[in-house]
Amino acid sequence: MDAHVISLANQKGGTAKTTTCANLGIGLAQAGRKVLLVDADAQGSLTLSLGWEPDELPITLNDLMIKVIQDRPVTHGEGMLHHEEGVDLLPANIELAGMEMSLVSVMYHETILKQVLEPYKHEYDYILIDCAPSLGMMTINALAATDGIVVPTIPQHLPTKGIQFIHDADTEIKKKELFAKVRSGQVRILFGSTQKLGAGTNVQDRLIALHDLDAPWRPGDLEQRAGRIVRQGNMNPDVHIYRYVTEKSFDSYLWQTIENKQRFISQIMSSKSPVRACDDVDETALSYAEIKALCAGDPRIKEKMDLDIEVAKLRLMKADYQSNQFKLEDQILKQYPEEIRQAQERAKGYRADMALLEAHPLPKDGFVGMAIKGKRIVDKEAAGKMLLEACRLSPHDMELGEYRGMKMTVDYDSYRQEVKLILRGEMSHTVTMGTDVYGNLTRIENALANMPQKLEKAEERIAELERQTEQAKAELGKPFAQEKELEAKAARLAELNAALNIDEKRKEPMEKRPMKDVLKAYQKRADAQSQGEKGGTNEWNR
Repeated sequence: MDAHVISLANQKGGTAKTTTCANLGIGLAQAGRKVLLVDADAQGSLTLSLGWEPDELPITLNDLMIKVIQDRPVTHGEGMLHHEEGVDLLPANIELAGMEMSLVSVMYHETILKQVLEPYKHEYDYILIDCAPSLGMMTINALAATDGIVVPTIPQHLPTKGIQFIHDADTEIKKKELFAKVRSGQVRILFGSTQKLGAGTNVQDRLIALHDLDAPWRPGDLEQRAGRIVRQGNMNPDVHIYRYVTEKSFDSYLWQTIENKQRFISQIMSSKSPVRACDDVDETALSYAEIKALCAGDPRIKEKMDLDIEVAKLRLMKADYQSNQFKLEDQILKQYPEEIRQAQERAKGYRADMALLEAHPLPKDGFVGMAIKGKRIVDKEAAGKMLLEACRLSPHDMELGEYRGMKMTVDYDSYRQEVKLILRGEMSHTVTMGTDVYGNLTRIENALANMPQKLEKAEERIAELERQTEQAKAELGKPFAQEKELEAKAARLAELNAALNIDEKRKEPMEKRPMKDVLKAYQKRADAQSQGEKGGTNEWNR
């Protein structure tokens, strides 16, 4: 079983992160657990606390991370220190401060520490990471590698002042002061409602995570929430949005309602959907029948909610099945035949080139000779020197001569800054040229000697494509496996909707009403409401 990786983090210093990390690790070790402590703070406080002088250590965490970044091998156990209390330590010193800047330009920069720790996860029960008092790249690396987070804090004013409620800022002046503190990092956690923290809240500079604790009533509210953190001016390249639901609760219904509303909005605002009818999402409250059933504990409501999800899932599965059927048909008619043809041409070309080499065999001892710029050279050293010089001086894509019946062309790879020699028969065989006279001739022969292996791979590819073609033919035309289940559950869902009188207030189900009628009703209702009349609702329900 892999180790539990736990980060001890707090943006504020002086909250006992290092003390907690050291004592927790030693306590776990005394309880019989194997523990690795990781000092991820350039101050080296954990290293110093365990009795080592950070600046005197030859290898630290910084060295290991540099090796991972440079794709160099890391010796197992390299830099590891063993403490008499039974814990192991990956130490740190001030050199780790430079890692913050180094990580910015590295691909997948947030996973470097995780890669360092990965080989040790099966050796330890716990890996504890002591983070720096900041939200910099090292802390992000620690959080990306972790299974859980411990945030030590002291119940005093300074450690807790970083947690604020927007509702306490009851004036515009207080609100501006609070927002400035969030942007500067003085306030690390800000609580508030969608209305209070919606449009006009510009605190994105240092935000790293957004937590939605409830389901709003409108899809636009979710967009407003996300817009507080996914926003120009945020210095963090990656952010996280978390949404919380309670299992077997009313939350599922609320999120389903949001989904239905967003589906309708998407159909109206986008021309990509081919759907010409839509669900009724005008209601901003549950129907009386639904509320009554929920309050009464009617088990049919839960059954309906479960069926809503199951039917939607089955319909998505059927759509995926139909898409896969189209894909299989395309593979059988176009993709696989074309790939087989290309593989067959490659195999044919390799056979022709192998026959050409057999017609120009190498002598058992000696050099077969080479033609360079119209001159035939039989001396191996002279040929190697002249070939090297010709590659250096010749323009790109210029024919140099001939070797064993194949034409030679020179090219230059500007990206890798390498000279390429291309031997052309039916196929092209590329050789990277070096500076050694004899070595280049050996490279040429090695490239030509690999043709049987290339032919074998081409033939294996043909066989594999033919096998895939037969498999695709076998799958094409098979019926959707859950078709009967979908029909049965859809029928039961319709029965429940009818029994619960959910659609009673509509004479015609909205899903059967043409889109133009829906839009027309919306417009008439809006006109009526603007004039203070009451005819809009009647027109809508017509």
